[in-house]
Amino acid sequence: MKNNNKILSLVIALVLTVITQTAFAQKATSSISSSDDGGNSYKTGVGIRGGLTSGLTIKHFISDKAAIEVIVGSRWRGFNIAGLYELHKRNALGVSRLSWEYGLGARLGFYDGRYYRQWNNKYYYEGRSYTVASIVGIFGMEYHFGEIPFTVGVDVMPYFDFIGRGDDFIDGSVSFRYVF
Repeated sequence: MKNNNKILSLVIALVLTVITQTAFAQKATSSISSSDDGGNSYKTGVGIRGGLTSGLTIKHFISDKAAIEVIVGSRWRGFNIAGLYELHKRNALGVSRLSWEYGLGARLGFYDGRYYRQWNNKYYYEGRSYTVASIVGIFGMEYHFGEIPFTVGVDVMPYFDFIGRGDDFIDGSVSFRYVF
């Protein structure tokens, strides 16, 4: 588990470096123009994700309707990193600044599987660490506040392990991002 903490610290340091570099690059270039029709008025968002898998989230728009998101999260005595390609559809439910988001990606997780379980009134200890690789989907909504540089998003992320535990699972979250 100590190695997992070192790896997580390294990933967080890399993420913060990318955030800083992106923020300075944004000062030198113009961002996507804002509009009241729900268009993307930000280029990059950085924030937290709370839910079954909690952690950090970075979303960067590569066009007016497409973004790349990286999520570094913690769960099951370990951590994972997911990369997603997302499409955004404006004016979700007819609401300005609300957009649908959906896409696909991959996830890599490193977990410490120590836990106790009960079966037939006997307790068993399972102590194995494992790595998983998964295909991930995402479907949700995001609202961009016009007056303040923040977004709030709600999403569902089903994933299917093809290496590792072999589980299928649906993860859900609420994300808050500072946008620039």
